[in-house]
Amino acid sequence: NCLPEMMLAIVALAIVSFSPLHTRLHVLQAMSPALRIGHRCVPMQQMNADALDMDMLARRIKFLPSEIYTIVLRSFWTMLPRQQLSVRVPPQHRSVLQKLWAHNRSFGVLGCSFIRGNVLECGVEAAISAFTCHSDGSADVTMIASSGCVFEVLRPNPRESYDVMRSQGIPRAGLTSQVGRVSRRSVSWVDLSLADKFELSDRWAETDAVSRELGSLVAQWLAVLYATRREASPGQVRKILDDLGPLPPFDRPSERAYWVAALLNPQPPLNVALDIRATMLAATTAEERLATVKACLLDSTEKMQMGHWPIDSYYYW
Repeated sequence: NCLPEMMLAIVALAIVSFSPLHTRLHVLQAMSPALRIGHRCVPMQQMNADALDMDMLARRIKFLPSEIYTIVLRSFWTMLPRQQLSVRVPPQHRSVLQKLWAHNRSFGVLGCSFIRGNVLECGVEAAISAFTCHSDGSADVTMIASSGCVFEVLRPNPRESYDVMRSQGIPRAGLTSQVGRVSRRSVSWVDLSLADKFELSDRWAETDAVSRELGSLVAQWLAVLYATRREASPGQVRKILDDLGPLPPFDRPSERAYWVAALLNPQPPLNVALDIRATMLAATTAEERLATVKACLLDSTEKMQMGHWPIDSYYYW
C-alpha cells in the first residue's frame, strides 16, 4: 500500500535535487498525502488502482505549479482551448516570442476584462504556428491554444490592468488584437482530463447527462445559425469547426464544454451569444462548465429564432 507514496517521493527527490530553488519549493508543496487535481484534492485511499500508474504520475509532474512566459492581450480577445488567434506583436516583445517560436516552446495567454479593465487570473496554454516579421520591428503571430489544460495565476496583481477602451475599440471581423505585455508568472496548471476523471461529485449522473445532451443542442444551434444567416462572411462557421476539430466525447465533459464555448465565442466573434470565456476559464468543475455552455447555447438559439435580439447590448463581460 505504500508503494505509490514511495514512487512519488522518489520522483520528488529527483526533481528537488536537480531543479532551481523556486521549482524545489513548488514540488515540496505539491507532493502531499493528497493528489492535487485542479482546485480539488483527492485522498490517496479514495483513488482507484489505475490512477496510480506511471503515466498518471508523469502527467501530474508536468502540471506541477511552474513559472512560464505569459502574454496579455490588450483588446477584448480572450482565448479558449483549441482556438486560434492572430495578433500584432509590438517591437519590444518580438524577440521573446520569436525565441519561443524558434524553440517550439509553449506559453500562457491571458485576456482583459472589458468592464473592469483588469487582467484575468485564468488563461490557456498556447504555441505559435506562424511568425511574420515586419520592417518596423513588429510581427504578426498566429497562436493555437492547446486542448487539454488551463492555468490560474498563483500570485495575481489586482492592480494590473490596461486601458482596453483605448487599445483598439470593439473588435470586428478581421481586426487583430495587440499584445500588451510579456512577462514570467507563477501559475498552477489544471489537466482537464485528470480533473474530470477524479472529480468527486454526487451529481456525476446529471453531469454525464448534460455532457451527452450537448451534441444535439449544438446541432440545433448550428441549424438555427445557418437558417438565420448570422455568418459575417460565407464559410465562417465551417472554418471555425475545422479549426476546433471534432467534438470531444461525452466522457470528457470539461473538454467537451470548452469546445462548445469556443464555438459560441470564436475568434473573430460571431456576435450571436453571450461572452462566457472568462466564466469558463474561472470554472473549477465539469459541472460548472457544462451548465455555463448549456445555458448560453439555449439562450443564443432562442434569441436567434426571435430575430430581434439586441446582441451587442450585452455581448461583453
